[in-house]
Amino acid sequence: MRTLALTAPILLTACGSVSVSDNDKGVHMLAGGLVSHYVTERTGSQWQGCAAALSVGILKEAIDRQGSGVADSKDALATGAGCSITYRF
Repeated sequence: MRTLALTAPILLTACGSVSVSDNDKGVHMLAGGLVSHYVTERTGSQWQGCAAALSVGILKEAIDRQGSGVADSKDALATGAGCSITYRF
């Protein structure tokens, strides 16, 4: 599972017909899922995994508001929602 979690972003961005901007919310959900999976594996708590995903989403949008990008509160929610796609194998 760790290999899949590490290679998923590379595979997603390698698709020539789909740009990252075309699927922005999907990329945010994927990032949230990866963060959630990592934290859940380390702590054993799915709640902490979801909290970490949401926190990363909020932090990223706060940085965007500082002028580093385009801030969108729905991006933060999409990142937090990524914890819902974390499965145990």
